[in-house]
Amino acid sequence: MVKLELIPFKAEHLLVVECRDYQGMNTYEDMIMKEKHGPALTLTINGSIVGCVGILIWHGTGIAWAVFSQKVFTKPKWVVQTVRNLLRDSIRNFKLHRVEMVILRSSETNIRWAECLGFTREKDAIARRYTPTKDDVLRYEFVDDRMINE
Repeated sequence: MVKLELIPFKAEHLLVVECRDYQGMNTYEDMIMKEKHGPALTLTINGSIVGCVGILIWHGTGIAWAVFSQKVFTKPKWVVQTVRNLLRDSIRNFKLHRVEMVILRSSETNIRWAECLGFTREKDAIARRYTPTKDDVLRYEFVDDRMINE
């Protein structure tokens, strides 16, 4: 039987997740900020960390982030439901009027992921040389009140 579990996020969990898209972005400051400034969860399958998700909170706005290993895709429905619940609960509890995220422009998988969650691409979506490795990203936003009332 597969054991799916959510545990409180700790910065060091990011060091365990093997994620091709996130290489070079695990600075100490980045990891601590994710732990201290908003709700965040670590996803485990059979006791192994397979992903971390959270929302940084700032003046009524949330900045969504996620780091997943390939193993997380063995349970896609669970992952989608977990992230939707975190998004919905964060919007309610922190009275957010906007949640945003950035995605590597080259990552079709992550683009589909954001759109599956209900995020939409911003009008002028491309942010050039955005990451520490100077990769371009696409900006996405979630400003739909329907999720709050579910």
